[in-house]
This record gives sequence, structure tokens and C-alpha cells, in this order.
Amino acid sequence: MNFSEFSENDLTADAVARNFSLLGEAAGRLDKEKDKDKFPEVQWRNITGFRHKIVHDYFAIDARIVWEIIVHHLPALKTQINQIIQKLTNN
Repeated sequence: MNFSEFSENDLTADAVARNFSLLGEAAGRLDKEKDKDKFPEVQWRNITGFRHKIVHDYFAIDARIVWEIIVHHLPALKTQINQIIQKLTNN
């Protein structure tokens, strides 16, 4: 999928927004000292901040920004989360 297809597909855009919202909600529920401080490589604040933007300013969200996050930031976050899961399950 490219940006044009993404920006023209309301169902996909809504699903992505919902998933970013869930991701931000989950990140916001993590304990800072117990969880977040152990993994400072993850941009927790940006994740929760983006969730707030989606939830409270949904109609002001720029599809280009969402697309840039998907393409440039989500793959690294996925890798980081997988590494965290491995660390936690190996202990």
C-alpha cells in the first residue's frame, strides 16, 4: 500500500487510528519506574502523546504524518517491542 491508497481508504485509516490509540493506551498504563525506565530506547512519551492527539483531535490529524509514522517509526518500534518481549520471557 502506498500513501495515496492509505489516505483514500477510510476503513484502513480508521483501523490504523484505532490501533495507534490502543498502543498509546497500553503504553500509558505502563508503570514508569517498573516498566518504562527499563526500556528507555522506546519513545513512550511520543506514543502516549500521539494517542492523545488521535483521541482528542481526530479530525485534525494529518494523514501524511500518520503515514510517516507507519513507514519510518513503526518498524523500529515493532523491533523494540519484540526485544522487550524476548527479555521479559527469558527472565
